[in-house]
This record gives sequence, structure tokens and C-alpha cells, in this order.
Amino acid sequence: MVISQQERSPPKENMEDSPDAGRIIQDHRNLHNWTNKSVGDNDDELPLYMKFNDGHRLSIAAYSVLLVFSAVANMTVLVLLVKRKRVQPSRINTMLMHLAIADLMVTFLIMPLEIVWAYTVQWLAGDAMCRIMSFFRTFGLYLSSFILCCLSIDRYYAVMKPLQLVNLDRRERLMILGAWIGAAICSAPQVLVRWSHSSKSRCTDPKRFVPVRLH
Repeated sequence: MVISQQERSPPKENMEDSPDAGRIIQDHRNLHNWTNKSVGDNDDELPLYMKFNDGHRLSIAAYSVLLVFSAVANMTVLVLLVKRKRVQPSRINTMLMHLAIADLMVTFLIMPLEIVWAYTVQWLAGDAMCRIMSFFRTFGLYLSSFILCCLSIDRYYAVMKPLQLVNLDRRERLMILGAWIGAAICSAPQVLVRWSHSSKSRCTDPKRFVPVRLH
């Protein structure tokens, strides 16, 4: 019996009718909206970083430990400085108080945000809160850095020019005021460049994050 070539070769599947046809995971830098996927909404179809995983658990644990430690330590320092300032006021104590306040802003604003964000994986607070929290994510860090600069400048004058004791209190107030204003100015661009996407699932700079979509 002679078997024709057509009978020997198995029929070719139509790739367009295959259930996996078109199911191509493209690079997240090339696509704009990973929520519009055509392969169902099963979480198994999402990349690992878009699902709650061990990395998120580690972040939650680490931030929780840092939150407790930082809250206890900075609140203790702040209380001690307030008591000391009432007994013996000094420029250093005032600046250290502002430094403790800056660290507490990071503790009670940024760390809880990171914990909740890691737990939910996506952004659920809307566009306005995205912009506000993006501002405070950098404000506390800038303020802490600028207060340290103020401390350095104050110590420089105390060591290098100890006899220039004119307008010390005024210089202290101006430096602290400049630190707060400078932190606000440096953090203000975050309100403009960070925003929540239309999918309401991301709070990021759109030029830096272009998510994945499954076809």
C-alpha cells in the first residue's frame, strides 16, 4: 500500500486558532497599560512583581521593624530634647529637635505607606493622594539632610569663628526656616511628575514605568 505524502504528514495546526496564539509577554518598557490583557484576569498570568510574593513579605517585615525602632528612638530623643530645652536652651538642641521631627515624618508617613503598598501591590488611594504622598516621600529626607547641613554650619562657626557671637539666634532661625523651605521646594516637583494612572493601580512617574500587558 502506498501512503501519500498528505496522509503520512499530520495535519498542521492553525496557529491563529491555537489558544496560546498571540499570548506574548512583551517587555514592560514597550507597553503602556498592563491591565488591558486579553488572556483573562487570572493572577497566574501576571509577572511575579505584580503579585504578592516573598519580596513583598520581606519588605513588610523590614519596614515594620524599622517603624517600631525608629518611632521609639526618635520620640524618646524628642521628649528628652524638649525637657532639656526648657532647662537649658541652646541652638544645638533646637536643631536636633527639628532633626527628630524630620525623622518622625519619615517614620509615620513613609514607612506605613511602604508597608501598605507592599501588601496591596497596587496603588488604591487615587491620584490626589498619590501626589501628596509622593511629596512627603522626599520631603522628610530633604528636611533631615538640610537640618544636618545647618548643624554643620553652626558647628563650623562655633569652632572657626568663636568670637562672632552677634545675631546667633537670628542666624539659627534663618537656617532652620531655610531648611524647611528648601525641603518643600525640592519636593514640590514630585506633585507634578508623579501621578496615578487611569488604571488606578500605579503611582509612579509615567516616563519611568511602562507596565506589562499580556495579549
